[in-house]
Amino acid sequence: MENNKPLTASVYNGIYEEIIKGDLKSGDIITEKQVIARYGISRSPVREALICLCDENVLCSIPRAGYQVVSFSYSELKQLTEARLLLELHLLEKSFPTLTDEKVRQLADTCEQHTKNAEAHSFIQIWYDNIDFHLLLASFAENKFLSSMLRKLLRSCTRTSTEYYTNTTSEHYEPGLHVKVIDACARRDLEDAKKFLARDIDQLFAVQMG
Repeated sequence: MENNKPLTASVYNGIYEEIIKGDLKSGDIITEKQVIARYGISRSPVREALICLCDENVLCSIPRAGYQVVSFSYSELKQLTEARLLLELHLLEKSFPTLTDEKVRQLADTCEQHTKNAEAHSFIQIWYDNIDFHLLLASFAENKFLSSMLRKLLRSCTRTSTEYYTNTTSEHYEPGLHVKVIDACARRDLEDAKKFLARDIDQLFAVQMG
């Protein structure tokens, strides 16, 4: 969330973390009054945070009831995955002509740091690390509008990432795909890079459905 208001950001991130941890599940309803009591702050930042979460399709406003955690159907999850594939593979292809060793090192350093911290991180931080990797890779295409679209898509996947990170023993889960993407980039092998990136994107949907 790009917000320079600390209280609003605190509520926004706090609700995200509850969703990631599974404390708030699909279909659950929360009210302004509950959130105000939970965080001990005034209505204005709470309302701003809830509106932002609705804008990102994480919550939806239910008149006279509150805010409901959005549920994704099979079809919607499939559409999210298709949108990510189209956007991220396009950005990867666009970035390849100007992909430098320094950019590959940035990816490798980022991935290495995420791996080192994985055991100590909460679900939400692991998911944020995943978002950081994909956004960094996408940023090399130097199209801020498409990168912004990708950021919104990734945030829409937040709730589904709970199942992803708690089902890493699933037959659909393939570890180390970020490393394989980086290796392909280092070799300047676009087809391999696209293949491994697509598998990484697909497995979030596959684990959810598996």
